[in-house]
Amino acid sequence: MEKFAAEAIAMMPDLEKNAAMTDAMLDKTAADAKLSTERAIERMLRLVERKRALCALAEVCRRMTSVMTERELRIIRGRTAGQTEESLAAETGVCRSTVHSCHARALEKCVWVLGAMKRAGYDFSVFASLGLRFPSNA
Repeated sequence: MEKFAAEAIAMMPDLEKNAAMTDAMLDKTAADAKLSTERAIERMLRLVERKRALCALAEVCRRMTSVMTERELRIIRGRTAGQTEESLAAETGVCRSTVHSCHARALEKCVWVLGAMKRAGYDFSVFASLGLRFPSNA
């Protein structure tokens, strides 16, 4: 679940942009007279499914980040963007071990939220279209 959480949070900055691009592709498909009706409908259904997955992912990310402190949120975003613990420590004015423990706590909170959503029956299979796989044994 930690891998899923980290990948989901890494996608957060681009969710709005991806949703807007999907809307533009839907509009283009609707206006494209070269496509047969059947192909246009199939493409639109795929795009609508992608938009639904992006919106659902935004909600999952909102739930995961809503339980984090500002420092945890800053650190988990930095780590998923590829920043080192040392660079985040220098940037936030804390020691590397604090960055490490904040990152671990943030991931624990993500796992807790994802586990609660799974127990409540949330369907994580919707994210397969975005390339995110929720572990089936989690």
